[in-house]
Amino acid sequence: MVLGYRTIFDVHQPGHDVLERTVREFRYWLSHKPHRQYDGDALEFDAPLRLGEDARALLVKEDCADGSASIRATLSETNEAGAWTTRLTTHAPRHGHPQIWIDVDGPALNRGSGRRQWVSTPNLAKNLLKIYEGFDSLASLGFRPQRVFADDVDQLIDVICDPDRRGLLYVAGAVEDRPLEQWIDVVADLLRDTVGLAGAYVMDPAATALLSDQLGSSHAVPAGTIRTFRRGADPASLLDARRHRILGGSRLATDNPRALQRTLGARARDITIAEPLPRPLLRLNTRLEERTNAVMLDRAETDTRTPSAAAQAESVAVEAEAPTPVTEAAKETPIQPSTRPSTQPSTAAAEAAEAIVAEATAITLFAAEVRNATGIEPDHQGLVDAVLRWMRAGIAAETREQDQAGIKARLTEVTERLSGAEAALSDVTTRLEDEQLAHAETQDDLHEVDTLRDVLRVRLFELDRHDLVWTPPVSTIGPESFSDVLDRLGELPHLVFTGDEAITRALEENDTLGVWARKSWDALAAVNDYARAKADGVFTGSVDSYLKDTPPGYVGYPQRRHGRDESELVKNRAKFRVPRTLPVPTAIDPSGRIFMGSHFKIIQSGLISPRLHYHDATAANGTVYVGYLGPHLPTPHTN
Repeated sequence: MVLGYRTIFDVHQPGHDVLERTVREFRYWLSHKPHRQYDGDALEFDAPLRLGEDARALLVKEDCADGSASIRATLSETNEAGAWTTRLTTHAPRHGHPQIWIDVDGPALNRGSGRRQWVSTPNLAKNLLKIYEGFDSLASLGFRPQRVFADDVDQLIDVICDPDRRGLLYVAGAVEDRPLEQWIDVVADLLRDTVGLAGAYVMDPAATALLSDQLGSSHAVPAGTIRTFRRGADPASLLDARRHRILGGSRLATDNPRALQRTLGARARDITIAEPLPRPLLRLNTRLEERTNAVMLDRAETDTRTPSAAAQAESVAVEAEAPTPVTEAAKETPIQPSTRPSTQPSTAAAEAAEAIVAEATAITLFAAEVRNATGIEPDHQGLVDAVLRWMRAGIAAETREQDQAGIKARLTEVTERLSGAEAALSDVTTRLEDEQLAHAETQDDLHEVDTLRDVLRVRLFELDRHDLVWTPPVSTIGPESFSDVLDRLGELPHLVFTGDEAITRALEENDTLGVWARKSWDALAAVNDYARAKADGVFTGSVDSYLKDTPPGYVGYPQRRHGRDESELVKNRAKFRVPRTLPVPTAIDPSGRIFMGSHFKIIQSGLISPRLHYHDATAANGTVYVGYLGPHLPTPHTN
């Protein structure tokens, strides 16, 4: 299992009230789950509850000597998609604001990987945020973005720069020709998948202008855009501005709204899940996990037969040994099934016990009626004793079986969570190693550039062109995101992109500073200039030879990061070849698709490791077709 959703927020309400209300809301949520309404009222403290064949719930509480208290409510269930666990934790400290924490673990996208499936915002979180205004440090969390007027800008700046904020902050600049409420509706719809994960604020025109004046152009939120602020923004640092992406007006106007919703929601999930838990919550989690395990084990070791069934069984045995005449009133009174105490779980064992007790009671009363009517003592005692022995053995066996099943499910859940965490850690470790290698390569490239710069400076001195030695080059700012890359493709006239833009944009989830985007742009610019050099008649070779010896005045790219073709194994096996058979115009191939083995290795970063695949059609029409820019396609090593 892999953590797919996490929200942690403060509530500015009395702790005792919040504890009681969250328990009630958890029971309500159980009873109103779509397609699976469970008996939420049957959930009691320290009593594992079996809700069905594939669902179990548990509620535990911790009261500490310092006056703080905590509860944890857990639902574990299995459906067609796999195993899921929802954990609600509420902590009420003696001093300070209560905290509500919700985790949802789900199946990994691929078994054994640390990659998670999409996890929707649970209704439990939505319900609680309708009741309480949640706070992520200074940021308000809720369904509707907060309005920001000029008088509120100082407070908004505090939220933007807050180093204690865990999640993202979405800030929208005003749209001059659109009413504020209408613009808030648009922003709220786009951020629907970030509920409980990120704060959202929408400024009016005056606030938009004032924020720009206060923060400067590097951290401003342009009109008609939505900017994503990571925690602890530093307006004094131009480099820091790269951390805070801008969703431009062109994308808001042209992109599929649902795709934007999913992109923003996925980014918010990535940030909250990657953020380490505060130490107090880590300690609390350890104690509650231990408490949960102890309850499960105590349940298995304690005789959990239903008291009502045991009491009735003993009553039947006594009656069988010393029968008394049956009164007319008793004859007319139907036998009532036993009532299960509210503190007992509604299990198949309890129901079976009640049915057996009813049968045994009926047999005893029937024997008494025969004796009263005929004076003959029927020999039903042996049957009654057998039924009672069978009942006791059956209850004990079934209870043990259910307890063992509960413990097995708990161990499976913990094992899967540990496996998912280990897989995620392995992926992060691999990506860190790859990033370190890429950084080393970048340092080598920088050293080569510095060496070349020093040589050129010496030559300029020798040519008595001192005026050119310290003249700064014209600044060329690369794109800050893959969305910018796609938006700027028109600047590369010899290149046509035929790939899936959604796949390319999804890379932004793992490219927080735009490093991958700028490297991709460099590769695209190099391919474009390769085609330009051929059109200008200054070059006639292949892309690989162009990168090895790039003509002066044309954009190059490190040759070692270029792959001329794929291996024979990849080309000859359909499972690897098909993903690389990518769209081109029918004038290039009548099928509308062609195998693109040539590729650029943008960067090495675990299983993602972005790649750019292209088809060189310069001999046909002077154009290079880029059919794919996205995560590494499957190979024998990654499959």
